[in-house]
Amino acid sequence: MSVTREKRFQGTKIRLFALFLSILLLGSSIAIFSFNPKIPKLVSSVANADPSPPLLVLGPPSKVQGLAVTNEGSGDILNITWQASPELNVSHYDLYRNSTSNPPFIQLATIPGRLNTFYQDTGLIEYENYSYYVIAVDTAGNGSIPSDMDSGTPIDTKPPGPPTLTLGMLPIFQIYFIITGPPDPDVVAYNLYWWNESLGDWQLIDTFPKTSDPQICLWPDPDPLPFGNHSFCATALDEKLQESIPSNIVNITIILHPPDFKSLTTNTNGDVLLNWSRNQNENPIGIEGYYVYRMNSSTFQPVLIDFVPFNAYEYIGPSPIAPYADVEHYAYYEYGVPNGNWTYYIKTVFINNATSYFSNSVLCQNWVVINDMQAPGPVWNFTHTTPDGIENITLSWSRPLDMNYGADVVRYEIYVSIQNFTGIPMWPPNATLLGSIYPNGTIYAYPATTHTFPPLNDGVYYCLVIAYDELDQGSAMSNVVSQTVDTTPPAIIPGSITDVSGQSISAGATVTIYVNVTDAGGIYHVWLNYTVSGIPQIPVLMPLDAVGANDTYLYVATFLAPQAGQTVNYTITVFDMYGHSIMSESSTFTVVKEKPPRSFIILLVAITAGTVCAAVIVYKRLNMGKSKRPLKPKETETDGKKE
Repeated sequence: MSVTREKRFQGTKIRLFALFLSILLLGSSIAIFSFNPKIPKLVSSVANADPSPPLLVLGPPSKVQGLAVTNEGSGDILNITWQASPELNVSHYDLYRNSTSNPPFIQLATIPGRLNTFYQDTGLIEYENYSYYVIAVDTAGNGSIPSDMDSGTPIDTKPPGPPTLTLGMLPIFQIYFIITGPPDPDVVAYNLYWWNESLGDWQLIDTFPKTSDPQICLWPDPDPLPFGNHSFCATALDEKLQESIPSNIVNITIILHPPDFKSLTTNTNGDVLLNWSRNQNENPIGIEGYYVYRMNSSTFQPVLIDFVPFNAYEYIGPSPIAPYADVEHYAYYEYGVPNGNWTYYIKTVFINNATSYFSNSVLCQNWVVINDMQAPGPVWNFTHTTPDGIENITLSWSRPLDMNYGADVVRYEIYVSIQNFTGIPMWPPNATLLGSIYPNGTIYAYPATTHTFPPLNDGVYYCLVIAYDELDQGSAMSNVVSQTVDTTPPAIIPGSITDVSGQSISAGATVTIYVNVTDAGGIYHVWLNYTVSGIPQIPVLMPLDAVGANDTYLYVATFLAPQAGQTVNYTITVFDMYGHSIMSESSTFTVVKEKPPRSFIILLVAITAGTVCAAVIVYKRLNMGKSKRPLKPKETETDGKKE
């Protein structure tokens, strides 16, 4: 037992001594490598290419540090970087990857060289999450432990490159563009921008979906180019609507001729007459019309007030003096211009909406002073649109005609009375309707020409309207419109219906029924409805018999009594002029059976007795005139012989 323990102890001492010698030898090796004068020269030469200090070690390379995954911005690329391994004997790196849709890690690539620390992973799925780690491998095939893992998601954050723009022109100033896209595959549309002197800054005018490359895009049809200098550029949009930098800029100049302004006159109401003609150098083919502008000397802000169509039928043909000398002449009226100092000018408008410069009036050569001294004319077509009897009266009318100084009407006053008017009312209006005007007096919304009053009491109402202009000048009164309000049904005067229930009415007798009714708005119809033993009969329209005081009316109806013993039930229904009605309570009578007089009965008995006696006497006489015939013995035949 003691020998065995001693042997074990001796073995343990031997193993400890061997471990000590191994450690001593390893330390000597490290010391030799560390202080060998040839080694620093090798380290120094490599250090010039790699700032991290390389090491010559025994065993596999150390764990790779600094792994980082970054989004490249195209939507399908991730960039992977790491720090170079410090071991000089590293020959390459193995890169591993997994993703949300493919969880197991697989080797993605082998990157040769110790200093190659970048890899670009392409063809990825946008918004998919990818994870990576890297292993350093030395020349002996020994691999390090995996680096720390890092993840990334490819997302498109880069706009596409700029397109290339080319411009062309069709007849009548219609332009088109040829857009050549950038090499980016995710371009889905193009923005087109426009600039000219009147805009002041670039304006987005349209977006064209990409349909081909290159592709032709027309100027937003039918919008054209106005007169002047114009510049255009385009940008590309990807599927996320990320916009590229602008393309090259293309320019074009449009020259159109303004019309010739001839004259400008006015009257005492502020009505203005303009005259102009087409410029003789402008081709009438393609002209759509003219814009009319007005400008006040206090603001110098032009206002577009109207469009005048081109009178193409007035063009005769070319002239030897000028190409298009047979010009058209125009006369234009603007009614009710506010007081002030005004000028007008015209623009030519072409069928593609291109416009010329202003006419010569813009140089302030034509001005008129407006001083309105004329009140508006009366409204016309004044009437009520609701039928009589309705408690809400609705009135409507038409603004005074422009030629009757109605263009500057800004207010209507409505008057209502229970008595007819003999002149313009002196009391405040029952309703006022207002329009809207600009601060300079220009009307941009006329007042309404219809009005409904709230519910009114029963009665007859008389209405009129007066128009006022911006200077509070009132028109003459309109025609007077009357309307009756009647919301109360008619009434049957109690006890006025003829009661025949206590009378003895024989079959075929004439039955006369009277009724007395009343209604302030008048009676339209009165009907007698009756049944005979429960069977409806044809209603009887009761004619008017007499008119009494205080809106009372007497109606009468007659009909023949039916057969004796039948029962008659009747009611009376009254209708006024506005659809209201009332029905009376029902009344009943029965046709009686009359007994014949005594003398008639005696006569009838005598006639019957005489008739019977006469018949007996005649019968007897007829029988006495006949002889009796003897009866013959019965004849029999036996064995062929008569008995």
